[in-house]
Amino acid sequence: MFDRVLSLLHYGEDYASGVTEKREIQHTNAIALIAILVYSIYVFVYAALSDSSHVFRNSAIVVAAFIPFVFIPLTLNKWGKLRLARWAMGLNYPGVVLALICFGQGDYFNAHFYFLAFCTLHFTYFPLSQWRDIAVLSLLNLSLFVVSYLGLIPPHPDVYLVATPLTFTLGIVNILFSALITGGMFFVAEYRTVRSEAELETLSTMDSVTGLLNRHGFTARFEEERRRCQRSETIGALLFLDLNKFKALNDEYGHDAGDLILVEVGRRIKGCLRMTDVVARIGGDEFVALMCPAGDDDAAAIEQASATVRGVHQRLSEGYDIRINGASVHYQTSSSIGIATFDGASDPADVLRQADQAMYREKKARG
Repeated sequence: MFDRVLSLLHYGEDYASGVTEKREIQHTNAIALIAILVYSIYVFVYAALSDSSHVFRNSAIVVAAFIPFVFIPLTLNKWGKLRLARWAMGLNYPGVVLALICFGQGDYFNAHFYFLAFCTLHFTYFPLSQWRDIAVLSLLNLSLFVVSYLGLIPPHPDVYLVATPLTFTLGIVNILFSALITGGMFFVAEYRTVRSEAELETLSTMDSVTGLLNRHGFTARFEEERRRCQRSETIGALLFLDLNKFKALNDEYGHDAGDLILVEVGRRIKGCLRMTDVVARIGGDEFVALMCPAGDDDAAAIEQASATVRGVHQRLSEGYDIRINGASVHYQTSSSIGIATFDGASDPADVLRQADQAMYREKKARG
């Protein structure tokens, strides 16, 4: 059951143009699912009170009638119609409240205060670039609030027969719930902003294929490790790794096969390093690793890095078994690795260039 509900949150993700839009689809779906839950609770409450007044029976019928319409945004998202899904959700909430007011409650139980809450709701699932949509829906809700507040929609006569304590309780509950929605929506909007910034930061520093740092992330981390060496007065080592004949694999089996190998290569490199060391993929079949500290001087750092390189060479040459389009493929490769040391005063670009040159010297020596 839980898996089924969770799957509804992802309706329409296949049509998303990016991570931000995918998250907006999930948020719209979540609001729709919350609406189903809230509507169901109100139907239960109104049904329990239906014996005391026709107003509550009518209210239960009205809310229950709107539940099927909440599935419209989910369906629209699945069809890739995100903007229409937002509008469907934006009209559904005030629609059910307006129906409650028109079919018996009037302004008697303060349901019209929900119209004010819905003005904030639109900011959480409409992007600010669609401010016209937000403005239209907010103006609609404000207008409905004014009309209801002024008593221009008369309640059912039976509403005056409802016991005063119950009337007072429902009025307070509706005001509190509408205020809670307003505060909750602002919290959700702020959470989305913070999460968006965090995700953008992650996307800008992580390699989408291997999950390792990319060149941008590596550059930032290199600066941190350089300062670390400066504080500890130790020497670090940079390993620059290039896979040999990797292009032949891509040409024969396609990039999907190449991606599988890259993921496994990254995993094996990390397995040969210490937990504190850093691995990144900075391009194609090029990986780098930062070892800091690697030693107290250049000789010790080279010795430590060379021992690590031998382990990496051995691990990467063990072969790879992958499945592509249902077929098993065995891939054998080797690697060329260059080493450069650095201290707290080193320039990261120079160190990277030195390691790159050392790697090509090894590649040339290997033939």
